[in-house]
Amino acid sequence: IMYYSTHTRLRVEPIQSANEHYIVAHRGAMASGAVRFAFACAFVYDNNSFWAGKKLSLVVNSIKETMKQMIFYKNLVMLALLRPICRLSLRLTGQSDVHQRDDLTNIFGETYKEGEGISSKLPPVMLTECFAKFSEGLIFREVDRARDSIQQYLSIQSLTAVNI
Repeated sequence: IMYYSTHTRLRVEPIQSANEHYIVAHRGAMASGAVRFAFACAFVYDNNSFWAGKKLSLVVNSIKETMKQMIFYKNLVMLALLRPICRLSLRLTGQSDVHQRDDLTNIFGETYKEGEGISSKLPPVMLTECFAKFSEGLIFREVDRARDSIQQYLSIQSLTAVNI
């Protein structure tokens, strides 16, 4: 209930004040064993914290903790959704240059190929990756990358009923 009520709260309150309720919902869901909702809350909290302008070092630390839990509980979908925001956060803090490599090593030392695995099969994950790459391209003035990402986003979106 906290997860859905906080979505409503985001419509009437500033994102910074409403966002904290996701942490409360995350703790409650973990305590009750509702891991799926717990990680949904943690993902929305981390994502909103990034876009609301929370201090990047705090966002990166929160994302790292969330990803550790997701790996432990093997929640690969939410992990794949969070990975693009993590990469962008790390790049903004100057901690990573993974955008220039095909083989990526994540913050836990695991290597994977971008576009392989679950992230290349689920439209919501694909759209999240495209949007993050688009934003990254705009932020770092990589216009070609931004253009390619938005074209890929629009092509995926037109093929599915998914609208983010």
